[in-house]
Amino acid sequence: MPVWEKLAEESARVLRPSGFLVSFCGHRYIDKVVHILSKHLNYHWLHCIGFNGNRKNESQNNIIEQWQPALVYFKPPLEKNRIAKDLSKGVGENKEPHNIQPSDSGLAYFVRMFSAPGNVVFDPFMGTGEVLNVSKKLNRTSIGIDMDSDCIEIAKGRLR
Repeated sequence: MPVWEKLAEESARVLRPSGFLVSFCGHRYIDKVVHILSKHLNYHWLHCIGFNGNRKNESQNNIIEQWQPALVYFKPPLEKNRIAKDLSKGVGENKEPHNIQPSDSGLAYFVRMFSAPGNVVFDPFMGTGEVLNVSKKLNRTSIGIDMDSDCIEIAKGRLR
């Protein structure tokens, strides 16, 4: 949870007015994450990303998770110039090493919806660089960080 607190504080600091934070969150901690993020940013929506196929991963509560929550927050004021859907069906994939990562098409939806060409997209948990790769294809500048050096090397290779 301390990482979420830092993410919320830093997002509130660096986001432009009307800027968005879209963060994928596990089901088990959603109540805690919502509480933390809401201290620093304004809640906008909970987006549901449906997984393709039959997921084998079970939560610690013996529930087979068939969707991934994406929390959407903003820094006021909210510009109401976009219409977003709250469900993406069949776009989630099990990807190694981060098996909760949405597909590139699912990520492209968020990048298009919450940024414009030339904007900066920041991924503080970049994994193997899926968000950065999609952002590059959509003419956004992207910045990513991760603690896993193996993931960083994979991301570098994908972005060359």
